[in-house]
Amino acid sequence: MQLVEAKVGGMSVSDDDLRAGDADRERAVDVLRQATVEGKLTMEEFAARTDTAMASRTRGELAKLTADLGGGSAVRSWQLPQAGNVTSRISAVMGENHRFGRWRAEGRLDVKSVMGSCKIDLRSAEIVGPMLDIHVSCVMGETKIYVPRGLDIRFELKNVMGSCKDIRGNFDILPGAPVIRVSGTCVMGNVEVLSREIGKLEEWRHKFLGDERE
Repeated sequence: MQLVEAKVGGMSVSDDDLRAGDADRERAVDVLRQATVEGKLTMEEFAARTDTAMASRTRGELAKLTADLGGGSAVRSWQLPQAGNVTSRISAVMGENHRFGRWRAEGRLDVKSVMGSCKIDLRSAEIVGPMLDIHVSCVMGETKIYVPRGLDIRFELKNVMGSCKDIRGNFDILPGAPVIRVSGTCVMGNVEVLSREIGKLEEWRHKFLGDERE
């Protein structure tokens, strides 16, 4: 294996020793997800490696998680796409993280849910600018996004063995309302866009009867 060295503070550091970023962890989880779909990993192995990937601190640690899957080298070559600046993050790993009330939503919001629950309420938020980009990474977890009625929602999620639903119902888009772009990946999880909280009876109806309207 060829090691790439970089200068950090005047010292030579191999690529394996470089700190991993959120983009590196996301791409490693994507390799694990693909391996699970192909039958290379069991669900238990996928869950254990995903948990380790989210806690990894270096690229070398991530590479070890994917080395036996034929995708380990890809971890080093991935680059974060140039998009809107991330101005806020919310994440839940085997837990819950909710954002409600009055808060400033601007630019890009990164939402990560790994075997956990994330809820984002935009109904009382201050949405700045003509577009809010919500990038979701949901792995065996749940993400719910509450939006006011009348907003233009662009649902652009990649769904792999999961559930992605817009269950706000029918309504007219308000002229000049900001656009909410929901993108990212849902892997064996659940992502929903709602205009209000729904009770268990409605939730069961949506799930078992296929009625996705309020």
